[in-house]
Amino acid sequence: MQEPIHYVPLANLTRIMRQILPENTRISEDAKQTLQVCVSAFIRFLTNKAKERCQQDCRVTITPEDILWAGKNLGFNDYVEPLTIFLSRLRDVEDFNILPVVIPATQNQDVDPTNTGINEEQPIPHVAMREPIHYVPLANLTRIMRQILPENTRISEDAKQTLQVSVSAFIRFLTSKAKERCQQDCRVTITPEDMLWAVRNLGFNDFVEPLTIFLSRLRDVEGEHYSA
Repeated sequence: MQEPIHYVPLANLTRIMRQILPENTRISEDAKQTLQVCVSAFIRFLTNKAKERCQQDCRVTITPEDILWAGKNLGFNDYVEPLTIFLSRLRDVEDFNILPVVIPATQNQDVDPTNTGINEEQPIPHVAMREPIHYVPLANLTRIMRQILPENTRISEDAKQTLQVSVSAFIRFLTSKAKERCQQDCRVTITPEDMLWAVRNLGFNDFVEPLTIFLSRLRDVEGEHYSA
């Protein structure tokens, strides 16, 4: 079955999760799908807030500063400093038209979930280079943003990249918290209930009800499939 275009691909999401999970930890398919829905909601949440600032300033282009402002005003303070550093480095690269220095990522271990991956190679406008595999694709991210933006609103490339890094941090953050519950219960498989527990305990209460409804519908569909 083809994945919906308004979600981030499960393959990319799983790679990001794997960065901070022990090698023997499994991730159930419905846990991945639950996080997939949550990530899409997170992107809309930030984009909607960034749109407010853009409209207040009578502009038609979403900028990185709008994304940073949205993160700060929505309480994602842990993301603001690393995103600011990322943006500064990205602009240094653009100013001098050179490739960024690539610092090898750490091995799979207890990584700080707010680590946004600023040491990884970043996509640069007008330079032919492949997107890093530990980020969600910009094409998917942009489609999700477009769902709630007016047709005449533009999104700068560095605004997309700033949000791309933020999304990667968000996935790590939730995964790290879900891992805690899994380990407390002496299990090796991350479940949707672990993801919901992480969402609730990290204060993303607006996401809990729609995720619970999604999970219920998903299991109804799976039940019909197996009973057929």
